Amino acid sequence: RGRPMGAASSQEGEGRRASCCQALPEERVSLLERPQEAECEEEAQPEANPQDSYQGESVVQFSTAQYYCKEDEGHATVDVVRYGNADSVATFKYTTEDGSAMHGHKYWKQEGEIRFEPGETMKHITIAICQNDTWDATLEFSVVLTSVVGAHKGKYLWQTQVRIIDDDYFPTNAYRGMMDTQAEVQKVFGPGLMAAYVSMNMSNQTVFWGSLQTVLLNVVKNLYFFMTLYLQLYLVDEVLDTEGGSEEHAEKGSDEADEDRGRRLLLRTIHHTAGVVARALGEDGEDSDGGQAAGAVSSEDMMSDLSLLGVHKRVSKRHIAIAIGLMYAVPFVVHHAIDYYKVSLRVPAVSRKTLQANLLRKFLNYRSDVREAVSAGDLTMAMTRDVVEVVDVAYMKMFEVIHIVGKLILALVFILSENKLAALPLVFFPLIMSAFLILRERRLVDATEATATAQNKLVHTVHSTVNNFRLVNDFNLKPYMVARYEETIDVYNRQSEALQCIMTNNTYLSPWLTTVLVGGYIICCTQQVTSFGGTVSLGTFLATINVFKEIGTELQEVYMESIEIQKTFGAL
Repeated sequence: RGRPMGAASSQEGEGRRASCCQALPEERVSLLERPQEAECEEEAQPEANPQDSYQGESVVQFSTAQYYCKEDEGHATVDVVRYGNADSVATFKYTTEDGSAMHGHKYWKQEGEIRFEPGETMKHITIAICQNDTWDATLEFSVVLTSVVGAHKGKYLWQTQVRIIDDDYFPTNAYRGMMDTQAEVQKVFGPGLMAAYVSMNMSNQTVFWGSLQTVLLNVVKNLYFFMTLYLQLYLVDEVLDTEGGSEEHAEKGSDEADEDRGRRLLLRTIHHTAGVVARALGEDGEDSDGGQAAGAVSSEDMMSDLSLLGVHKRVSKRHIAIAIGLMYAVPFVVHHAIDYYKVSLRVPAVSRKTLQANLLRKFLNYRSDVREAVSAGDLTMAMTRDVVEVVDVAYMKMFEVIHIVGKLILALVFILSENKLAALPLVFFPLIMSAFLILRERRLVDATEATATAQNKLVHTVHSTVNNFRLVNDFNLKPYMVARYEETIDVYNRQSEALQCIMTNNTYLSPWLTTVLVGGYIICCTQQVTSFGGTVSLGTFLATINVFKEIGTELQEVYMESIEIQKTFGAL
């Protein structure tokens, strides 16, 4: 500390300097893979074996642990080097192994044997790369030295990774050059981008076959809906209506009655089921006192009707009602089983994994300056919120839309066969809703994006505060960070309220249309019922109102699903 150094202190200092300058023990790492050495370390060797010396031997290994290639290059070249004595012949065998890059999809599997001639120290392995239009992140596969003859296999570089840099655009190359800047992304047509994502998702075989099964199973559920419409119609017209049904059939000839029943697809099944119910109950259409069952159809009419259907056993209306109830309830087991089975198809799980894993791979393979510019909040919300919206809210909802559209088509077929005039308003429902969606699309997407951006900033503020707590605490910035976080919360709340206002107005379109349609039908078409001297039966009139309500509910669901899909355009 500023005082002169004496002789003793000088000698002490020289000793310290000498001690600090002493060379550390030399650390050596072997390049050779000798697993038997680890097993024999603990055993005392009485004499050294001169063959264990590495002098005069060579080592064969890859030149580096990682190689990169672009997909459009068509091939990847891997270098195998020989260190040490190269005077003799050496051979090695190699093979490729799948990683995130799969054989047949990103590269072609390859294996072989290569020979080092005397004096050669480097060999090249060329592996073919698949060129496809499927978007992926940077994927990798391994090349492994399986055996080496005439030399030693490297201890660490006996395997290497080949990383393939994908050159395709997300979701497909149809948008190549159209989304290079943020301004260009905002101009992309949302439905077209979603269609491109569906095309990309279908390239996965698990997703493709699972999606196809989902569509076919939904068709089965629609057939159940179609059957229930006719069951309700027949229950009202033929079972509950004690006057109109029997009188109407008494006035018709057998041919006309048969033609009328031919339009009802399930009539034969209903009567056969009623016959089975009667036999199971041990009844023959009569009560135990020998009289005719209450509410039963006359013997002559019923036998005439059933003989046309191939049923030669008299059944009562009570048996038919039981049969209708069974046919309504029992098939619902299949309905439940279908929804349970669709969970095991793993379509959304595979789709989410594809996006989430590739997003993380993209992030890990960014340049350092690009990676540091990515907000932790943006990355977190992209993984947890945006991916879920794109898959569960957009892609999977499309199957529900297809399911509901199929149900509406069957309902339209029912109305056209029973009451053609009632089908006219249904033509205008989809047109009005489609026009409304198109006109309000940009406003909805902008509000959704503004809300998502505010939410990202909210998460980023929390991440920043937690990760930099020491700085916040040391510089007494706790009040400032809390105030900043409150401002971010206020911005998010304002954006969320604006989005909720838009969604509330959008939601009420379908209920308004349904309410006006049902009220107008009751006002205008009541006079067409047979009770007022018209040609429409009571069952058809009530079934039509029920169909209108059902269609209104289904259209409301289609409309809301379409709105949810629109909201995901920004996330995509």
